[in-house]
Amino acid sequence: MSRAAADSVIEFMAFQCDSNEDACEYLRCNDYWTRKLMQYPGFVSTWTMISEDLNGRVYVIIKWRSLEDWAAVPKADLMEYGKEFDRLYGKHYETVSKMCLESRKQLRCVCQTELH
Repeated sequence: MSRAAADSVIEFMAFQCDSNEDACEYLRCNDYWTRKLMQYPGFVSTWTMISEDLNGRVYVIIKWRSLEDWAAVPKADLMEYGKEFDRLYGKHYETVSKMCLESRKQLRCVCQTELH
């Protein structure tokens, strides 16, 4: 197996919506992000889940082929997509945490942001 095939990057984000009903709407609107990210080389998949324990908490996990693919997505594009997502969703939410993990033989934290 080549080195590139063994590597992957997991981007993990947690968001807090005002209610589980709002979180369900967040999930529906999050398909917008998936469609946008699918355009970039190295995008593998995305999972979006609502916490059963924390009212309104949404988890988004995005898998990339490599750290280089993840880092190559233009920041200006991400800012544009974020503004459009906020317009589509139209409700209050907060980013609780962001983490990027690189996987080779074990996970290594590449970056982490805790927001409150």
